Amino acid sequence: MNSRIRYLSLRPRTVATIVFLASIVILLGHYAIKYGLNDPPSIRGDEMSYDMVSWNLAKGNGFSEQVNDSIFWEPYVAAGKITPAQARREQLNPVVVTHEGPPLFPYLLSLFNRQFGRQFWSVRIVNVLATSGTAGMLVWYLLRTGNFASAFFGFVCFLIADTRTRVYGRAVLTEATATFLLTIVTILLLLLLQHWRRRTLILLGITVGLLVLDRTIFALWLPGLALLVGRLSYQAPTKKTDVHLPPSRKRALASAFFFLAISGLVLLPWGVRNVLLLKAPMPFGTQGMSQLPAGFSDLALERRGLWSAEPTHRLKRKVAHFSTRQERDVARARLGRQEAIDWIWGHPTDALRLAGMKIWQEYRPRLPGEWFICVMAVVGFLLTLRRSDTRVFMGLHLISCFVIAVTWSVEGRFVMPLMFTTHVFAARPVAILFSNGRGSAS
Repeated sequence: MNSRIRYLSLRPRTVATIVFLASIVILLGHYAIKYGLNDPPSIRGDEMSYDMVSWNLAKGNGFSEQVNDSIFWEPYVAAGKITPAQARREQLNPVVVTHEGPPLFPYLLSLFNRQFGRQFWSVRIVNVLATSGTAGMLVWYLLRTGNFASAFFGFVCFLIADTRTRVYGRAVLTEATATFLLTIVTILLLLLLQHWRRRTLILLGITVGLLVLDRTIFALWLPGLALLVGRLSYQAPTKKTDVHLPPSRKRALASAFFFLAISGLVLLPWGVRNVLLLKAPMPFGTQGMSQLPAGFSDLALERRGLWSAEPTHRLKRKVAHFSTRQERDVARARLGRQEAIDWIWGHPTDALRLAGMKIWQEYRPRLPGEWFICVMAVVGFLLTLRRSDTRVFMGLHLISCFVIAVTWSVEGRFVMPLMFTTHVFAARPVAILFSNGRGSAS
């Protein structure tokens, strides 16, 4: 048995591929048996919005909400999530939007809608592929830096103990794809730390650009990621033999700007589209600014930093007199931004308190499995403080904490894309326990 484990541990890519395929089978089988792959999502929240936008894109109606198509509503009626009368009332002409999420996820789903018609199995396959890809990269990395025991433990915790992989794997949401993309970003940062290459910076910029196009909130990560890229480039060797090269501030600064330039090129078409459509300097749309009162207000303090839809509905009523959707969105964004700024100036101490509340609300475990993973991750972090990859992981978490502090908490959804780092930390005590005196790579 030990010889088999050693045999497998020498081939991380092979094991990771097996894990990737096994995860696909497990997750798709679970969804098919328990729910059915074509079960429609909830009619409330972001899932319905993504479904509408992807259907409209497939039908040539652009990036728009509202659907005047009975075929779209049939699955919801059949599942009893909406009555036929409600479905008829909801059949409204599509309206181009800049308030909803970015384009990557709905454009991807629209390709399946265009090819296969009305269905929901495609989004489950996309999310399962993303989740399984993350599982494969997790096992690959744990085999490279730990041992078979830690890789097995990490896989079980990721796919079984952590319920988020199963919950968001079937949701019409971007959690699974964002987790996959941020995992790639994390591995590219580690590669940059080991060996500075322009190719790594290009791939990093492209992947971060796609990440922002998947979830707009990652636009707020860009300054922090640029600092992290600069810091890693400062001391990273340019060749595998250049271990003793002196730190280079010039290379660090150039790397940070080059990374931002590549990310900006990926984001440019979407940003230009929003600016032209809104006729306002809002390249990432209006959603973030219009919802700022959800993060900075008396209500936010009362809810201890948790997001609420109340400010959105209230601001909608205030701008109802504007004639077009774009005018209303811009007015709502400006009102929301001004309300938040005014509240922060009037309540500086409460704003600082709220920052801590939001971070706690986002990171705190809620289920027994999450508590177990959290405790193991904290132990793993403390045991590996001196490791270079630990410092990279913590840099990402510090960026995450800053972004949460300046926005709001959605009870763990903003932290989920960092699952790779969390599960690596959680597996570290197992790697040390079964190390047999062998050190592991940093």
